Amino acid sequence: MMRLQALLLVGVSLLLAPKGLLAQQDSEGCKDSPLLTRLAGCYISNCSKSDFDAAELTVSISGSPRTKPVEGKIEKITYQCEGKSALQVRRNAEQALQAAGYKLDFTGYDLPVHYVTAHKGAQWIAVAASEMTGSSQYDVVTVLAQGMNQ
Repeated sequence: MMRLQALLLVGVSLLLAPKGLLAQQDSEGCKDSPLLTRLAGCYISNCSKSDFDAAELTVSISGSPRTKPVEGKIEKITYQCEGKSALQVRRNAEQALQAAGYKLDFTGYDLPVHYVTAHKGAQWIAVAASEMTGSSQYDVVTVLAQGMNQ
């Protein structure tokens, strides 16, 4: 009887917990890229993969973002984070990519979006982070540059 009461108490507590207090679950079928791990406290809200497509990767900002098209195998992961700034996401990505031996091709911001684009050989990674009140969202796009197989 005591065990049932304890389980009911936990269940009611979970229902009454403020939104955001409980960790969000990753979107079904989505997982982190092995190339760049997520920032702590974030969850995957969306993901997609393509064996061959083109991605527009930000390589500079002079008045407006300038992009470079890169074709190949593409993976896109969108993360939602509570209590993280877009700048925090950008700096974390810069440090992680440099530590993994990537060359930073571009890092900067065009409010409200912070960008990091890097590559190592044929592997490209782009991060674009934007901030809302008290939370942020960021996309990680990875492209393994290669020609299309006929």
